[in-house]
Amino acid sequence: MKRIMVFSIGTLLVLISCSLDENITEPQSSDIKLVINEFMASNESCFSDDHGDFDDWIEIYNYSEEAIDIGGMYVTDDLTDLTNSQIPTDNPDLTTIPSGGFLVLWADKEPEQGVLHLDDVKLSGDGEQIGLTDIDGISLIDSISFDAQTTDVSYGRLPDGSDDWEYFGEGFTSMPTPGAENGSGNEPQAIFVINEFLASNDSCYADEHGDFDDWIEIYNAGNVTENIAGMYFTDDLTDLTNSQIPADDPDLTTIPPGGFLLLWADKEPEQGILHLEDVKLSGSGEQIGLTDVDGTTIIDSLTYGEQTTDVSEGRMPDGSDNWQFFETPTPGESNQ
Repeated sequence: MKRIMVFSIGTLLVLISCSLDENITEPQSSDIKLVINEFMASNESCFSDDHGDFDDWIEIYNYSEEAIDIGGMYVTDDLTDLTNSQIPTDNPDLTTIPSGGFLVLWADKEPEQGVLHLDDVKLSGDGEQIGLTDIDGISLIDSISFDAQTTDVSYGRLPDGSDDWEYFGEGFTSMPTPGAENGSGNEPQAIFVINEFLASNDSCYADEHGDFDDWIEIYNAGNVTENIAGMYFTDDLTDLTNSQIPADDPDLTTIPPGGFLLLWADKEPEQGILHLEDVKLSGSGEQIGLTDVDGTTIIDSLTYGEQTTDVSEGRMPDGSDNWQFFETPTPGESNQ
């Protein structure tokens, strides 16, 4: 079942020093048809570079009818210093943007990682400037001044190259799309599924108190982080509000995209908020249900048959509709 998160995020004031022609932002001081199309100044888990780092990024869009090599041009985060970081000229295959195409530059001050990694630009999540300057070091092709940003939420033109800017990420209609058409990203949502469980735990995996109790694993198959506090677990689908997850420690009950959370079905809530107060699974077979905070909307549920001691049952791959048994269970980790 899907769960869509919506948060209200304050208005971002953006000043764009560009003139418009038929809803396309024209260069300020040259005829080069490039614009700063999307950027992320606070990247925690949204999109990683070719080295696996979650760094700031800037997307350039070419709205001309010809390919443009940006090698030799400059990018800056200070409009009083237009030649801050020059894009290398030694790899045009990487620095050429086709007509209607996009190029992502990493504002990480790590030029040793490649020609698309800027040597002296790192965006501030508190707000600053971005500028793209022609190879003469004087002609400003495009620029933007922005205020405080939200982590893992990008800001970009919609449609591409236009004068209208929108947010992309959690709480909005589309996820960020570095290197692709703005607005084409997946819908931001957390998707929680019961991913694996063990209903007869004799010696397989102990909780933090050393007890071998039943457990249930939840997987976030969505693309945004969400807290499951206030939701309910049950082992009887006629009683959807059997055990409510406490809301007093969000650090323990929040699941990031692709993350897992293990809950103990042991009827020992005094041992912690991840210990369900009135759920204990039967090895002979029964039901498991996860219900939304309204107490009526079932997010995910299943009915299972007789289980084998120390053998779990789970989805393979994670979040899929395919279930199988695991002689080596993977509580809190990918079933793969």
